[in-house]
Parts: sequence; structure tokens; C-alpha cells
Amino acid sequence: MLPEKLTALRHLETWLSGFDPLNAFGDGTCLWEIKAVGTAVVFGPKRYVICDDAGQVLAFTEHVIGAYVPPPGTTGRDEDGQHLWARQTVQVLAQARISGQSLTPTFPWEADVPDFPALRRYSLSGPDAVSNMPPALGLRAFSRIVQGIAYLSDVHAVAPDPGGDLADWRDLDWHDTRTGQPISVTTDPGEIGPVLLDTLRARAVAWARPSPRDLPESVRLDTLLCRLVGKGGGAFLDGSPQTVLRDVDAAEVLSAAANRLDTSAFVEATGIAPRTARRLARGTRPRRSTVDRALLGLADSLGGDGLLQLLERAEARQTCRWPGCDLPVESGAVWCRTHRRRSGADRVKARERTDAVPRTCAATECDHPARPRSSTCSEACKRRVLRASKRAQRPLGKLTLVPVRPASPRADDVEELGRRSARYLIEGRTTEDEARYALATLDRPVIAIAAFEAELAELVTVSR
Repeated sequence: MLPEKLTALRHLETWLSGFDPLNAFGDGTCLWEIKAVGTAVVFGPKRYVICDDAGQVLAFTEHVIGAYVPPPGTTGRDEDGQHLWARQTVQVLAQARISGQSLTPTFPWEADVPDFPALRRYSLSGPDAVSNMPPALGLRAFSRIVQGIAYLSDVHAVAPDPGGDLADWRDLDWHDTRTGQPISVTTDPGEIGPVLLDTLRARAVAWARPSPRDLPESVRLDTLLCRLVGKGGGAFLDGSPQTVLRDVDAAEVLSAAANRLDTSAFVEATGIAPRTARRLARGTRPRRSTVDRALLGLADSLGGDGLLQLLERAEARQTCRWPGCDLPVESGAVWCRTHRRRSGADRVKARERTDAVPRTCAATECDHPARPRSSTCSEACKRRVLRASKRAQRPLGKLTLVPVRPASPRADDVEELGRRSARYLIEGRTTEDEARYALATLDRPVIAIAAFEAELAELVTVSR
């Protein structure tokens, strides 16, 4: 045995020994027994073959391929209850894959029936299934029929099942369930009139070459959007209902999104009242009527998967600029809800640590650093700035340098006010003392004065 197989066998024995305590007899014997060691060839989900060193099949799956009617002459089953023709088929496919062959060799059962079609046998389960069959066939509930798999066509060819190995499949009473009319079938592409059926060989080769699936590169699990459902693949095959044991908690998703998004964006997406949105942001669980109204608003504004898109918008928000704080902020803001309530001096210090904005005296021709919590360096400079206060109250064109102070002005607005003040100074529409005093009276004087000085220096350089 090869060294790599010995290593894999030891790992397998170690892993299986962990199940030994589950032995109900308590006699110390192993719960699992390794019967053979081989090489596994995996073609896709639920499609694998295990062969020994001699190339003989030890185990394999009949997923999909086991549903086809066996070709005449190979209709038996092996000791494990699997079809003999399927064992011969997977052995040829596995050897071709191991040897690296580009073309699949001939299967053993093709020597007698090289053009046998892909057929399925089943019985009609009830009156609904019988109503879909052509009336000319005279079928009843639980009647057995044969279905031919059409090649690149939507024809649904069926015929009563006569039993046996279906060696005379061409002579069956074939009908098309769509039209109810009798038809003839063939596997020869050269025949023009009959309906062309897919061959069993083509289906067997396709079994080892599953169709590609459009799978994502990564999957991120969001616990807020998890659903606990019962087992049943019908929801994915034919859309039949599936038991939902625990659905997504829409109220919890809305509360989380309201805490991350700003109020205006949350109200625009959900359509609920701003007061309700602020209450959800504080952690209050919404009522059922609020959840229903929010889900309707999300369906109108965001379309399908509204809760998912709402959470993606919330996670895309920027974070707070307070040092060490990663909480999201509202649209256009730089502070989170927590640090927005802190004192203005603390926020100014935090911005100085992050942006390194110098705090100089607001008086004209004074470059000394300003005192803490003040815009001037001394009382003398403060009196000089105050003397210009009356002249600074007048409007300058479309800009008033001393507007009504908002509760929480945006940093971008304050910086734009500083830049405009510099342009008015160059144009001769104000004096430097008036501009500096007006900017010093804002909520964020450091930001405004820094923008004023930067714009003024740039304009002076350009004028020169």
C-alpha cells in the first residue's frame, strides 16, 4: 500500500474511534468497521465512485442515473441492490477519469443495444396525474407508464408500460401529453419525422460531467436574516411549500438598521414616522403594525429582499471620527450619536488629534496660539475682535457671516463658510477683523478659521 494511503487510513481509524463510546453493547468493540481502502473519484454532488487498486468498484452512488430503465440484457442487480448496468457504467467512467482519457470508452452494455434511449418508469399517483395524460391511452390511477426523455425538445412522450426489458421500445403506443396526439420516437438523428429521444449513453456520460453551477465566491452569515426551516427539497425543485419553524425577526432587523442609519435615510426607506424611527434607534422594539408598515415601505422603495438591502445600506455607513470609535454616523455627519452629545471642547480636541488643525488667535495680525476653549490668545485680542462685532453683523452679498447657529452644524458647511469669507476679503467686501470675528462665533470656530486661512493663503498666492 502506498505511504499516503497508509497515512489516510490512520487518520480515518483515529476519527472513527471517537464513535466507539456510542456502542450500545458496551463490549469494547469498534462501532465502525473499515472493510476496504480504495481511491475515490468524485464527479459532483452525490456522484462518486470508490475503486480498489485493481480498478474494481467498491462503492458508488446511483444518484439520477439509477432512475433510468436498464438496457436489455443487463437488467439485474448486484448483492447491494444496485443496478448491474450502473456498476459497469461508473467503473468505465472512473477508469477514464483516473487515466486522464478525453473520450469515454464504450460501455459493456452497448455491445447489444448501442442506441437504447433514456427511459423512465413510474406509476400515476392519483387523479391529478391521470388528468395530464392523453385520454386515448385509457390510463387510470396507479397505472404504470414509460416516459421517453426528448433531446432538445419540450415534447413529453409517454406510453403504457408493457413490462419486460423494453427491447421493443419503438413499437410502444407513444403519445405527446401536450397535444394528446400519437407520435413516433427514435434515437437516430438522421430521421426527420419521429421525435428524437436522448440516448442512455449520452445521459451516462453527462452524469460524470455535471452542469456548472453559479456559486458565490464566499458566503457571509448574518444571524439577523437566518430562517429555521424543515427538511424538504420541494421548495427548491417545484416551489412546493416548506415548513418554517422560525422565520426572520423583522422587528429586530428594523431596530438594528435604525440604530445604524440616520433618521432621514431610515424614514425614506421604510416610510414610517421620524418619531418612530428615533424610538427604534434607541432600542425600542416596534409593534406589529409598525413592522407591517415598514415592510410595505421597503417593498415599494427597495423591491424584493427589502430587509437584506436595508441592512446592507446600514453597514455601508461611515464610522465616527472620534479616536478609537467605530460606530456608524449619520449622512453628512462626522460624529456618532454618543460623541455628538459630548461637549464642544471635547469634540474640538478630538478633531485636533485626528486632523491636526492648528488653533491660532482669531485677531488680525496675531499668530499666537489660542487659549483653551477660546478663539483668542489674550483679553486684548478679544477686545479687538469684539470692537469689530457691529460691522460683522451685516450681510455680505448672498452670504451672512453671522447666521443663526444651528444645533449641530455640519463640518463641511463650516469649512465652506470659512472659504467664502476669504473670497469676500479678497474682493474687498469685508475686513479681516470682521471675517475672523464672524467665524469665531460659530459652533466650530477652529474648523472655520483653518479653512479661512488656507483659502486666503491660496488666493494670495494665485493673485501674486
